[in-house]
This record gives sequence, C-alpha cells and structure tokens, in this order.
Amino acid sequence: MNPNQSLDGKEGKESFDCPPPQDILQGEGVLSRIISAEPCPLCGEAVHLQFSMLEHFPAGVILTSVPEQKVLYQNRRFIEMFGYTIDEFPTFEEFCHLAYPDPEYRTWFSGEWKRRLVTAIGKPMEIDPMEAGITAKVGTVRFVRIHATLLNGINLITFFDLTNRRKTKDALHSKTQELDRVKAITAELNQANLGLREVTERLTLATKAADMGVWDLDFSNSLVTWDDKMFQIYGFPKMIPMPHENWKKSVHKDDFAKVWSSLLRTVENKAYDKVEFRIFRPDGQLRWIAEAQYVVLDDQGEVVRLVGTSTDITDRKLAQIRLSTSERHFRAFFERPLVGMATMSPERSWLEVNNQFCQMLGFSREELLRQTWDDSTFPVDQARNQAKLNLILAGKIDDYTTEIRCLGKNKNILYAQISVSCLRKEDGLVEYLVVLVVDVTGQHEAKEQLRKAAYHDALTQLPNRRLLLDRLQQAMAKARREKGALAVCYLDLDGFKAINDKLGHSSGDQLLIQVANRLKSCVRAGDTVARLGGDEFVILLNKVADVDECQQILERLLKSVADNYIIDNTEQSDISTSIGVTLFPGDLADPEILLRHADHAMFAAKQSGKNRFVFFDGIE
Repeated sequence: MNPNQSLDGKEGKESFDCPPPQDILQGEGVLSRIISAEPCPLCGEAVHLQFSMLEHFPAGVILTSVPEQKVLYQNRRFIEMFGYTIDEFPTFEEFCHLAYPDPEYRTWFSGEWKRRLVTAIGKPMEIDPMEAGITAKVGTVRFVRIHATLLNGINLITFFDLTNRRKTKDALHSKTQELDRVKAITAELNQANLGLREVTERLTLATKAADMGVWDLDFSNSLVTWDDKMFQIYGFPKMIPMPHENWKKSVHKDDFAKVWSSLLRTVENKAYDKVEFRIFRPDGQLRWIAEAQYVVLDDQGEVVRLVGTSTDITDRKLAQIRLSTSERHFRAFFERPLVGMATMSPERSWLEVNNQFCQMLGFSREELLRQTWDDSTFPVDQARNQAKLNLILAGKIDDYTTEIRCLGKNKNILYAQISVSCLRKEDGLVEYLVVLVVDVTGQHEAKEQLRKAAYHDALTQLPNRRLLLDRLQQAMAKARREKGALAVCYLDLDGFKAINDKLGHSSGDQLLIQVANRLKSCVRAGDTVARLGGDEFVILLNKVADVDECQQILERLLKSVADNYIIDNTEQSDISTSIGVTLFPGDLADPEILLRHADHAMFAAKQSGKNRFVFFDGIE
C-alpha cells in the first residue's frame, strides 16, 4: 500500500472509486486476486487488505461457490482448528464427510444446512447460525458456531470455536449438573401428573445419580435422548437425537439378549427393572454398565416413555473379578502344583493353563490358549468326555474323574487321568471349570508291556501258548455257531538244532525271527501264528472251507520255510519244517487235546521224512 494513501483510497485531493465492500468478493477473477494476494487494479492494496483480514481473522473461514459449494479458500485459523486442507475436501459436502463420521448425524446436518442455504440464495443475507460438533483430523471434536453470509455467488462461512468456552462451562457447572437433572426429572414427572410414589422413586434415583447418565425413549416418535453423561460413558460424540443403532452396536453380543429382555420386561410389567452388561466404546475399550429403567404412563395407564439411568461400573466390576478370580485361582491352581492344570469356559475354550500342562502337550501357552479342549483330546474319547461334561453343565454333578487320551503338538498320544470340577455363578450356571491333568502314560505303557508279555513271545512278538488257547477257544465256539471248520497246524523246524549248535544262540534267534515273519506272510488276516517255545510254532487257520484249501496253505508254508536264509551274512539252506494238522469239528476235542493231536501228527511227519505235513488220523 502507498504510505500516502489512506484506507478509504484517498491521497491528497484525488480519490479512487473502489468497489463497495460486498463487491470485493464478486467474481472469480477478483477472488483469485484475494487468494493470491494480488493488488486490485482500482485501489492497489484494498484486496490485499481484505485477504490479510481474512488470514488473521480469529475464527476459521472458508469461501465456497453457490450453489455448487466448491471450496475456494480457507484461512490459517481454519487449518489450525480442524487440520483439513482444501486438497482433502474440494467441496463443502466432502468436508461434511470428514467432519461428521456418523452417517445419521451427517445426514441431519447436511439436510439442515442445505435447507438454510436454499432459503438464503439470491438474498445478500446471513444464514441462520448453527452449532455443531466437528471432528478434527486428529480425531478430537471441536464445538463451533457456524455463521454463513451470501455475497453475490460466494458463501463466506465462519467457524467460531466454542470448545474452550464449553469446557469452562462444564467445569464450572459440574457440581450442579445432577441437581439440574433432578429438577428436570421432577418437572417432567409433575407435568405428566404421575403419582407420588413414581415421583419419589425417580427423585431418589436422580439424587443418587452423581455419576449416572440419563436416557429417555419417547414412544410417540421413537426418539432416544441422552444427557452429556451418557455420551461420556459410551464414548460417543455428542449428537441430538442419539441414533438407536449406535447403542445396539456398542452392546457386547453375548449380553445383548439379556439387556433387550430387561427392557421388554420393564415395558410389559410396567415396573422398574435393572441389568448389568458390557459395551465396547468406539476406541475398543470394554466397559461394564449398570442400567436401571422404568416407564412413564399416561392418564390411561399406557406406557408413553421409557426412562433409564446408566452407570459405568467397570472399576468396581474389574475389582470384583480380580478378587474373585485371584481367590479361586489360588485355591484351584496351587493346591496341586505337580500336575497339569487349566481353567476352561463352558464352551470348552481354555481360559488359563499352567506350565506343567503346556509341557505335557508340547505347546506354548499362547498356542494352547488358542485351542479348545476338543483340539487337545483324542477323537475317540471326545464323546465320552463330553457326556460327563454335559452332566456338569446340566447341574446334575459338580465334578468327575476319568482317563482320556490327549493329543500333543506332534500328534503324540498322552494318556492322562483328568479331574474336572466347576465353579458356579449365583444363578447356578457354570462360570468356568477347573481341569487337573495327571500324566499316566508311563503307567499305561508299563501296564501294556506287562499285558503283552503275558500273552506274547518275547523274541518273535507272536502270541504265546496262553493267547493261542484263548483264541482257539473263541474260534471253536464261532465254528460251532456258524457250522464252519478250522485247522490247528503244529510246526517243528527241521535242522534248527544243528544251526543253533554250530552258529550259537544269537544266530538261532535270528533264524526263529525270520521263520516267524515268513509264517505270518503265508496266512490270512484272520489266522493266528503262535510260538510255543524253542523251534515249535502253531498256526490256527480260521474258516477253512475244505481240506483242499487247507492243503494249499500248508504247501505255501513248506515252501516258504524251506527257502534259503541269511544268518550273520551267511546263506543257510538246511532248514525246513514238519507240520502236523488236525481239523475241527472233525476232531471233537478241547483246545489242549487238539494241540496234542496236531503234535502227534507232526511227529508222524518227522518219522515220514520231514519237510511235509500229515493230518491227524484219530489214533494217538
């Protein structure tokens, strides 16, 4: 600006016919000079001065075209307040999408703004101011009063920041808010002409609501109104009316059914009710809420409104849970520290596991907590274990002990004795279960080894005489029922003693193992190959159709046993076998006598030249 020129454009006796103030903003050409700080061709500095005033204006300012609402300019204060730049919102409509994340609130604001804008178009006038909460780029909400003035196709919009004023006001009146709530509720009750009892109950609730939020559902228009404390409890930006869907989405999915039931019960019974439930705030925080609700009736006794109070009881609830959990876990986990221990939900998810249990199964604690009990249990045992667990869940028993097989990380099987007990809530439902796990794999393996040793030959792992007689007894009974036949074949090796004496017992044992494997390869799946001791074997052939089938199997046995053997890297060819055979039911004897008859027939095969089979002829 020329230092000799005054603000009104006069210098000495000369003056410039500068455009009137509202013409300053007329037309995109002059507007571009404002934004770029170019001098006006008439007065030289006036536009720069206007631009400087906008830049240093204490409120946020944007300029938009009308009716397109294209954003043409924003001042520095606007950027400081909200953090958005023109590049992020080319139009005012797009600014609304950034400033009002909630779609319902945005729809309401945009509709109201357009209504006021349409009313003012064509008239150089100020649009009715509005107050709103705008979400800044950093996520905070600023409360502002929005003014707008139409200047020949340009909309000058200013945003006066009320946030600090509002905070100051809230701080000054924090001690009196609850009293105001009491007065408001009292006036509402009196206006509705409710009885003294309802007035007293509501005043009592309001008096105790030093840290309570109050909500109101009007049945005539289905609008839900929240006070400031409700928005604080739920962590929502303040909006009027409160969208009901926002509240429904915030309630924990596992608790929604009981909350809804409580509301329905209040309306149906026209009585006071209360409920505790969990919510998720928009930032992900889990909070516990205690809610009380009651109805407002009209003169005909019909429900016209539902009023409630909500209190954030998270700290108290967490303290109770920590204390209760600490006491229960101390008793459950540390009384038996040498066993695997875990807590489990009624849905069979692991809640907590100790190190011993993790070591038993080979999982880390994090891996195991991502599994369920079914994942850790051998499939065959799941149904049996679930049946017992169902008895606990049904309240018929409180604990049980059983033995199951658990699956380790490498799919190895762990034999475990488990003891399951439950902790119930006040309503009798199971809160969680305590599982004690004792590894009995070693005992089970030892038991299995003893059982196997009692029924199997230690060298060849074939059934011994005891198991053979048991199977023979069962096979004979089955043959009687089905009118079938079986054969008992008694084998004695030819030439075994010479090799055993010549090469030693170790080589003899190798030979016996090879012979056992060859015998098993020659018979069918349902047949039994047993070793009685030394070089004597017995084969039980089940379901023999006739003598011809039996002879075919015997021929295979003779040929297989007579093939050469490799013992200590030396080929041996002097081994064969003599076989005595008796058929049942042709030979109607008991198992021991059948073996003796087969033994006699084997001796006859030896006498007849070895390496052959002979059927028992009925003469001992």
